[in-house]
Amino acid sequence: MTYREAVARVTGLRGGEMAGMRPGLERIETLLESAGHPERAMTLVQVAGTNGKGSICAMLAASVQAAGRRVGLYTSPHLLDIRERIRVDGRPISEADFADGVEALGTLVARLDATMFEALTALALDHFARESVEVAVLEVGMGGRLDSTTVGRPAVEVVSRIDLDHQAYLGDTIEKIASEKAAIIRSGIAVSARQEPGAESVIVRRAAEAGVPLLLEGRDLHARVRRSGLDGLWLDLDGPGFTLDQVRVALLGVFQPGNALLAATAALAPRPTRAVIVSSRSRRRQGRKGHHLTISKGPALSSLFTRLLIAQPLTRILELASFSKNAWVGSCSRTPEGLVWRGVGVLPAPIVGRHSLSMTGELCPSCERSTGRSGILPAL
Repeated sequence: MTYREAVARVTGLRGGEMAGMRPGLERIETLLESAGHPERAMTLVQVAGTNGKGSICAMLAASVQAAGRRVGLYTSPHLLDIRERIRVDGRPISEADFADGVEALGTLVARLDATMFEALTALALDHFARESVEVAVLEVGMGGRLDSTTVGRPAVEVVSRIDLDHQAYLGDTIEKIASEKAAIIRSGIAVSARQEPGAESVIVRRAAEAGVPLLLEGRDLHARVRRSGLDGLWLDLDGPGFTLDQVRVALLGVFQPGNALLAATAALAPRPTRAVIVSSRSRRRQGRKGHHLTISKGPALSSLFTRLLIAQPLTRILELASFSKNAWVGSCSRTPEGLVWRGVGVLPAPIVGRHSLSMTGELCPSCERSTGRSGILPAL
């Protein structure tokens, strides 16, 4: 199958994306089951809402990538090329991979009478798994409760600003629409933009019913514009356990401070049990060497960690705090003095390559040279 044939097949399913729309989760679940449940191979972040979903997804994915983690981004609709919807580390899926994926799913898609969006969602998640994506950012297509992206157990669910949209499918009031969108809240942590009272009450109730902690803009999360201009916005962001001062956001607009706040909070929220230390000369990639670290539960988040968050650019949020409140990690770079940690460490002593860093100045067990609070590891 050629790429053009694959595009024609997908876009022609059930008469096209809008004409063939058919809400429901049965078909996407069957497609993912046939693919070996690729959604279980990565950390999921799902973003729903009416306004700002695209900006939040873009900022969040950029933060994850800048931290050295492999990120998949699934958005809709596309502008020029359907491959824009499926990206890994900012790069669209190749024409060959797109065609291969469509061909592999073709028989089952036809048997299920799946929609264009369902087929693309399954294709995206399967592609992310094959590309060893660590974090997948999924933008909801419409609503949330019956949207094809509502699969797996996300680490974070983000609800952007809710307004009247798709009323023929979601309902004719803010409360009904909010109920459809808030239904994505089911696991991990939920983060919500500032909402109208009716929408906020629905979101709060859904989070309580699901037993999911909820962070609300205006109540738990705050963004302040320090300076604005044609070259961007400078923001102060804060929430439970973090403070970020003078974060620059290139996107302009009155809603972008809130969008940046949600993206930052989502970046800080995931808590997988494995982390990756990225050196200046290696990244974690399939078939390539990297420094790996397994984190177990330890002391509570330290005040030093909180101080390290201050004044860090948004693009380095995950580098500092995306893993666990019980341990903190980051990345290192080689200097003439040794391996310099940029706001990193794990309590009580992580292993990085053949060296460990102790906050109490203990000897490195491998090289038998002293390490200390400076965060400088002895060079090999």
